[in-house]
Amino acid sequence: MSPKAPRDPGPLGREVVTIIRERMGRLRLTQADIARMTGLKQSSLSRTLAEEREIGVDEIQAIALAFGTTAAVLVGEALERATEHEVS
Repeated sequence: MSPKAPRDPGPLGREVVTIIRERMGRLRLTQADIARMTGLKQSSLSRTLAEEREIGVDEIQAIALAFGTTAAVLVGEALERATEHEVS
């Protein structure tokens, strides 16, 4: 059985990743910092942040906790932004 190819993120996933990158910038956190705080592999995190692969719910939750928030907050913000883009 061949390995499953990573899926490209959809519009909502891209918004979540954008929010994560923005928060990393505001908090001055590097990919290495996030990887260390979450236990995620830095190489996987790098591909996610470059939008080369779809971000998973467990990854969103781990990163959200590193930011001191929840996956629901990050996804909610992403939904609001995605909706604004659709209306514009």
